[in-house]
Amino acid sequence: MKSQPQIITRIIDAIRDHQTFCVVGHLRPDGDCVGSQLGLALALRNEGKKVVCWNEDAMPQKLKFLDPDGLFQKPKPGQKFDCVIATDCASFERLGKVGPCIADRKLLINIDHHESNTRYGDLNWVSAREPSSGELIYRLLKIARWPITKLIADNLFTAVSTDTGATPELASVTVQYSVLSDQTAPVITGRTPAPGATGLALSTAVTIGFNEGVDPSSVTATSVRLYASGSSADVTATRTVNGSTVTLTPAAPLAAGTVYTVSISTAVTDLVGNPIQTPDSWTFTTTTTFTNTPAPTISGSAQVGMTLTATLPPWTPAATSVTWQWYADDVAIGGATTSSLTLTSAQLGALITVRATGLASGLTQQTRVSLPTTAVTQPQVTAGTVSITGTAVVGGTLTANPGSWAPAGVSLAYQWRRGGSPITGATSATYHPVAADVGQTLGFSKAFFALA
Repeated sequence: MKSQPQIITRIIDAIRDHQTFCVVGHLRPDGDCVGSQLGLALALRNEGKKVVCWNEDAMPQKLKFLDPDGLFQKPKPGQKFDCVIATDCASFERLGKVGPCIADRKLLINIDHHESNTRYGDLNWVSAREPSSGELIYRLLKIARWPITKLIADNLFTAVSTDTGATPELASVTVQYSVLSDQTAPVITGRTPAPGATGLALSTAVTIGFNEGVDPSSVTATSVRLYASGSSADVTATRTVNGSTVTLTPAAPLAAGTVYTVSISTAVTDLVGNPIQTPDSWTFTTTTTFTNTPAPTISGSAQVGMTLTATLPPWTPAATSVTWQWYADDVAIGGATTSSLTLTSAQLGALITVRATGLASGLTQQTRVSLPTTAVTQPQVTAGTVSITGTAVVGGTLTANPGSWAPAGVSLAYQWRRGGSPITGATSATYHPVAADVGQTLGFSKAFFALA
């Protein structure tokens, strides 16, 4: 059995650790150069990598059938890459104008079959025993277990057949090409959530992992399904394919306390059209409880006549409705069942708390209690500048002007006085002097109380 050089493993590991790639080749590209570049670039793209394929010179007209997507392009300065891979290029200088355009890179990999190769890469796999670089790329893909599509196979066959010439090796290369096409059915290797999982968040997405790349066009609403058990309607979800991973992301939160079924049909195929051998399905159950329930908070001043306001931070899952109950020293305040409370003298000296009970369909209701306020006090009152206006004659009108008092929400009571003694019934802001007031000193006193 042919041994596997350690450098191949290092190259595969490096590729898996990076995301952005540029595959480059030598000036005046021939069939081996074009086929190696495109074969590798297509394989990387199928693995979910971001790939460009650059060469200073245009592809020969007779080889353009190998690049229906126009991946083979001239270099563009000013771009950054995690990894640059040079194929079939014996020296860095033979990259021509591509060289300066790939300076901003983390890693340079050199894969070539020329004995004269100068080993200019950070990782160098040079095997002069191979008649073409296309055979090295083929070997790399097989060891990495990356799928070889028909288009990749066309590129690799072009590489090996045009660079080996009419030699005895060509017969074996042609036989080898006959087995390039993958005929192995894809296999599911990962299921998330795990089959039978319970208590899952309503934001749960489903991922299905395969042992090879999946054809995105085979992943549809009928081939990969998500539905509540017993329901005839599927969950509205976005289906995405990233290499060998299929993800279903529901458009809205799932229902609580519900059993969901994931179903995969044999319409799902790999990149060369091989379907999975048997349908697959499993179930999971969403949570029946709130998973994150922060307590309510109280804002406002704990003073008689002031209003306290309760706020409930977002819960997970979201509470669809909330009920409130205010407490004074842990005794429920009658009728105080909204998110605000105006304090009265009945709460003077008490610690105020509020309890919020969250509800949502399918979830067990939960109640959370706020931290207490400070003890309720009377408001600190600042008196205004008082004065009396009007004419002090019998039958005239005197008006008491209290000025501006603080805080807002304070009411005033009035008491008019004659010679320092209260005048019976004279308790409004105005007073009409009578005969008994003649020769007397009139005034008024104020008393305040908080609105209750």
